[in-house]
Amino acid sequence: MGFWGTFVLARSAALLANVEAVRGFGYQHEHLYELGDGWQLLETRAPLSLGLPQASERFVAATATSVLAMLEAELWAARFRVEADTAAHRGRVAA
Repeated sequence: MGFWGTFVLARSAALLANVEAVRGFGYQHEHLYELGDGWQLLETRAPLSLGLPQASERFVAATATSVLAMLEAELWAARFRVEADTAAHRGRVAA
């Protein structure tokens, strides 16, 4: 089975999993990678409550920061590599 969900890349002082506006992209957070200098990559699942443009606009309005989001329906052959210490994100995603 392939991956389905949304990747959200943003710079935030708060953990993205704890930012209410990120719920527009999904609410079943799988992984959170801290990339340094405040940059974070959140992998989240569940149906979008809004479309990507609307979720992005809501996020930007609420946080005053830029966001890049990608909806992936199936990630079978593509590789997604993050240069980060994977131990840094364990246990950091809100349930």
